[in-house]
Amino acid sequence: MALPSVLPLLPALALPLVVGPLAAAGVLPLMVLYGMSGVTASVPGWLALRSCTARGLIRDDAVHLMGLLISFGLVAMAVADFSHASVAFCEAPYLATYSAEVVHGTGVILWLIGVLAYCRSVASVLPPARSVFLSLTVVALFVSLSASTLLALVLSHLPLLHQVGHGFYTVTAALLTVWVMGVVLLFRNGLIGRPLLLVFPGMLALLASALLSWPGSQYTDVLSVSTGMLSYILVGAGVLLLQGLVSDAHKSFG
Repeated sequence: MALPSVLPLLPALALPLVVGPLAAAGVLPLMVLYGMSGVTASVPGWLALRSCTARGLIRDDAVHLMGLLISFGLVAMAVADFSHASVAFCEAPYLATYSAEVVHGTGVILWLIGVLAYCRSVASVLPPARSVFLSLTVVALFVSLSASTLLALVLSHLPLLHQVGHGFYTVTAALLTVWVMGVVLLFRNGLIGRPLLLVFPGMLALLASALLSWPGSQYTDVLSVSTGMLSYILVGAGVLLLQGLVSDAHKSFG
């Protein structure tokens, strides 16, 4: 019953694969690509938010909280991308760019809080999961901090604020990726693991987007925005599918 809610998003997976090469070739302006990215974040964000709030906004449910925060995060990321698209029309483009980065970072933080809350809930029910999440967190922090430090040294000409912001983006994307991977491994034989099979590659795409955003060149920016679009669609579809399964379960036991 949950699958139909995801079907409208599936054709959108081809959009980044089409517009990305056009933008890389200079046929499509980068600001238009940012606008399209804003649409690909806002549509699944709005659909997921509507699904999460169908039975009330506040509920004592870790799955609901994760879905709700990811939905709000998608909306924040859409606002950030629309802001990036309008930078060319601003009198202070650097200030507008940094403001958009802050809003995008807020969206990533919302994702982080939502996934962390769910992981803590899982660990409280399954004690062995605590060591799994702890091990994955240590590995992710070590690798992402090392990669960020290396990139900061190689790209030492970039402003310090740029390096700090993208370092934060890389670390949080790495944490999101390994935490969702941990949940997928723990529930690989359960129903909840199936929607997360969409969320996990979405988090991988977010991590790729974070790494590609470091150089700040036209080409890497296009790749970063395109992989970000894939992330929005996959994560939004996964949340929709997850909320649909939860709703079906409530109806069955209702």
